[in-house]
Amino acid sequence: MEEKNTTLKKWIYRILAVLWMVVIFAHSAMDATDSSQESGVVVTFITQHLIPGYEEMDAGQQAKITDTVTIIVRKGAHMAEYAILGFLLAGALEIRHLFILWLVAWMIAIAYAGTDEFHQTFVPGRSGELRDVCVDGAGALIGVSVKIWIEKMKLKKADAMS
Repeated sequence: MEEKNTTLKKWIYRILAVLWMVVIFAHSAMDATDSSQESGVVVTFITQHLIPGYEEMDAGQQAKITDTVTIIVRKGAHMAEYAILGFLLAGALEIRHLFILWLVAWMIAIAYAGTDEFHQTFVPGRSGELRDVCVDGAGALIGVSVKIWIEKMKLKKADAMS
């Protein structure tokens, strides 16, 4: 019974990983205007509600803060997207050795990040950036590491109970 549950969980992770890759692809397919508008909503919320005195600043100060927040939001979104993907990939793979699982899941996520950035070179106003692959890889590393840590904790708990 436990083997059936494990197999089912792996398939659920696989389906979710593929669906998440579709979400990432859809975000990458957005042209520069749509992509900027999407992140702009978050940037506007942060600057107007979380930066004290933003409204009283001169236009130059506001522009500097907005530019900084924009970079943080956009790179943070990259990291979050790939942290989720890394987590899902680590759950999807049938590899028992945790280091190999960690490495393979991370490499798959980085490879997908590379293809994603290449895809963006065909989208109007967008470009593929190696630094974004690095940011995506860092996010994937976090996601894979969290999943591996959870698995290690489960193993420790199971060992303690036996």
